[in-house]
Amino acid sequence: MSQTATERVVKTLAGLRAGLGSRHRPLLLAIAAIVFVAGAVISWRQLPSDFGTFEWLPLIAVAIIGVPSMIALNAAEYRAIARLSSLQVGLADSLRVAVMGTAANLAPLPGAVVVRWNDLSSRGSRWTEALSANVVAGAAWLGLSGLTIAIVTLGESPILMSAAAAAALSSIIGIVLIQRRMRFTGAWGGLVVVEAGIILVSAMRSYLILSAFGLGGGWKAPLAIAGSYAFANVVGIFPGGLGLRELLSGLTSRPLIGDAASGFLVSAVDRLIGLLIHVPVAAVLARRPPSGITALPLEQDQRRVEGLESNESDGGRVLVLTSTFPATPDDGRPAFVRDLAERISRRFSVTVLAPRMPGSTSEWGSFRVVRFAYFPRPLEGLADEAILPTLRASPWRWIEVPFFLLAMIFSTIRADSRLRPDVVHAHWAIPGGLAAYCNNLINRTPYVVTLHGADIHAMRSRLVRPVKRMILQRASAILPVSREGHDAVIDLAASLKDRTSEPVPMGVGAVARPGEADRSSRHFLFVGRLAEKKGLDVAIGAVARVEGSELTVIGSGPMEEAALALASRLGVAERVHFLGRQARAKVFDHLSRSAALLIPSIVAADGDQEGTPVVLAEAMSLATPVIAARIGGLSEHIVDGVSGFLFEPGDSEALAERMSQISSDRAFAERIGDAGHEYFDNGPLSLEWTEERYCAVLESVARR
Repeated sequence: MSQTATERVVKTLAGLRAGLGSRHRPLLLAIAAIVFVAGAVISWRQLPSDFGTFEWLPLIAVAIIGVPSMIALNAAEYRAIARLSSLQVGLADSLRVAVMGTAANLAPLPGAVVVRWNDLSSRGSRWTEALSANVVAGAAWLGLSGLTIAIVTLGESPILMSAAAAAALSSIIGIVLIQRRMRFTGAWGGLVVVEAGIILVSAMRSYLILSAFGLGGGWKAPLAIAGSYAFANVVGIFPGGLGLRELLSGLTSRPLIGDAASGFLVSAVDRLIGLLIHVPVAAVLARRPPSGITALPLEQDQRRVEGLESNESDGGRVLVLTSTFPATPDDGRPAFVRDLAERISRRFSVTVLAPRMPGSTSEWGSFRVVRFAYFPRPLEGLADEAILPTLRASPWRWIEVPFFLLAMIFSTIRADSRLRPDVVHAHWAIPGGLAAYCNNLINRTPYVVTLHGADIHAMRSRLVRPVKRMILQRASAILPVSREGHDAVIDLAASLKDRTSEPVPMGVGAVARPGEADRSSRHFLFVGRLAEKKGLDVAIGAVARVEGSELTVIGSGPMEEAALALASRLGVAERVHFLGRQARAKVFDHLSRSAALLIPSIVAADGDQEGTPVVLAEAMSLATPVIAARIGGLSEHIVDGVSGFLFEPGDSEALAERMSQISSDRAFAERIGDAGHEYFDNGPLSLEWTEERYCAVLESVARR
């Protein structure tokens, strides 16, 4: 049989599976619709009369978190399938195919396999590779689903457990046979993680829908329902599994919840929510052609194309993960990750993995920056500033969060596979530490985590704490930037004490001290993100109390409008100057001319608080007096009245008193600045000190 004829036969079979290319399609559609509608009505009527109060919030969570998470996972799955087919597919095209394929699975249209196969074929993939890669992904999903059902029904339903285990074993055998025939290489670890993620997200969605109907009952039933989806997709001849998926969900969950009605209803509601979101989006995307065909280059060229080649170094290779990084070397965004990467690149070959930003560059001198995309380019904005303040100011950006997390995780796994680093250095426990943890599960690369403050102080919910504990317990070393951060780690789990270092703040390089004549006595400075924990409102309140004083504000963020409104309300709008983000040279210039730097930090409503801000070290290096709140690492590096001033967080009146003291006694202010500069020269705030500690930790972990 010729290749063309064979391809025609396989396409016909695939069309029959989807309910297309068959004269029985109208009949199948009618039967599927009847089963679905009748089952939904019967299931609703069979629910217990005391099933609980219906709540909309869990269903909204399914729509804004569960559905985007599944889209991202399906896109990652398709990219892995494409790699098995010797193709490189961009994020935008992967998302497009994911949405259209899922819509096809939910509605009585061609299934996702057909959508993916057609897209791969249009990119030049051989039909045998495209079909085999799709079968491998489906078999992996079926195998993991079977294992999931077998585990959760252990002791509950021996027949169901045995059938699921047999299906899982058959899937594994099928994958091995296809692998031997097709000789697929690469993408295996990522594909397994993706399929596991699909099951977990499906289970989360089922759990939320059960909660909406007051039907709780733990995680076993949602996991069983999630596992049933794979079986419905594989064995279903109804279009899109309509009706059959819901029936299998009910039968699979029955041993765990006592009735099949709940499982059917959960699957039906999940389908309807998915339809409401996917179908309109898919209709729009169907009008847009794919962006182009990209075949995978040879391994050596591939590293060059993706920006993943690394310079050799005697000290080994370090992959740095960060969610905050400047777009260009001098754009005014926080640069402490950049500074540290530049210093450790003296001993290691360093690659930084950071989120994509408008106008960003990959050329950074002694190290390389690789950017990962996480959302359609025109809508990306989660990582432009600090993530938590951005989410508080723009809650709608929560829709970007699952895409960001998954993009960072898979970008880390891919970068590790190309670079083979000796150690991964993650900034922030979440998301950097989470990506390093997942990468460690796949590639076994050890990692260290730097805790900056928000990641240990703010995210304290019962859901997040176990995740942070899991991440840190697998880390080879934990480096907090303040004593409070160190103690918070020990409070999270006493077992973390042995791998948690003494505080290592983010230092700065020495800056030449300015002349004294240029320094103002009435002009004060605030530098930092305009976020709640920075306490800018406290500084503005103090300016209103000190007659003739002025405040220059350098930075941007979600609290800017509120700060402007406060200054106007207090009648000091003409004395508070907002400059936005500034290049570091400009920041140093303002520091050298100001009477003092104000750091009025507070504890934010969600528990977020300061670690050890880099601007503290910058001010001390320039002998600029510092007036700071008694919080976090600030109180660890300032001796009140000797090397700076401290006041209680949120106390504008106390801050105003310190400002007046600085303005009225220039000689005293100069002694304070000199003492701070001496502490900087001899203490732990210099970049040289930070470099030595980090290099020692990284070398130790790399050797192990």
